[in-house]
Amino acid sequence: MDIIPESKGGCPFCKRNMATLLCDCPAGVVISSADFKAHRLTCDKPICEKCATHIASDTDFCPDCIKRIQRLADGEC
Repeated sequence: MDIIPESKGGCPFCKRNMATLLCDCPAGVVISSADFKAHRLTCDKPICEKCATHIASDTDFCPDCIKRIQRLADGEC
């Protein structure tokens, strides 16, 4: 098994594939002081196609966020 380090763009979860996606899971909201509009923040962890959970055609979640969502669904906060 070849290991691709994160510093070279490897997936931090499997360490075998190139991370070509960023996690789209909502992580918070920030209000801009310039226009006072709310902007959604996302997790943005790098992930590869195989480690990502594809929610929609352009929405992918990392394994850490999927675990967090499962804990929330199970009432384990």
